[in-house]
Amino acid sequence: MRSGVDPLKVKKIVQSVDLEFFDPSKYKPLDFSSIATLVLGSDLTGSNLEEKFVFLSVFKWEYRKGWDVLLRSYLKEFSGVDNVALYLLTNPYHSDKDFGNKIIQYVEGSDLEKPSNGWAHVYVIDEHIVQVDLPRLYKAADAFVLPSRGEGWGRPLVEAMAMSLPVIATNWSGTD
Repeated sequence: MRSGVDPLKVKKIVQSVDLEFFDPSKYKPLDFSSIATLVLGSDLTGSNLEEKFVFLSVFKWEYRKGWDVLLRSYLKEFSGVDNVALYLLTNPYHSDKDFGNKIIQYVEGSDLEKPSNGWAHVYVIDEHIVQVDLPRLYKAADAFVLPSRGEGWGRPLVEAMAMSLPVIATNWSGTD
């Protein structure tokens, strides 16, 4: 409009999230045990996941999404005795799908020191989650986290909020 386009011809179209679809009252939580692989931390076999505080992050595997910031922060804050688990639903962007090894290589190549009581639990969700199951994925978490270095909008953040999850996100860019 500032360049001379008639304001009557300009329409703002925003992305949306279907609040009827992402309605937390309609869904039971997805069972992470059948779709996730433990990458760091000791096996939770025999323990009750429902008693753990579950962080969830959904992103494509690229530097901009801040996966390194997320891992560093999580692993500095929590250890193997803390009642937490971090689940990462990710997919390849300009990489292969070997996320477990990428995470281990990142941790081993960093200055992070392994706590005496072991790493906090980090899981990678190995399976493709179909659209119809996304609300159940969010429903299984206690908080959503995405420390992105820049978003145009941040669809997973809005989907998580629609499912009544507290969200931890960068206060900058499209998420601001």
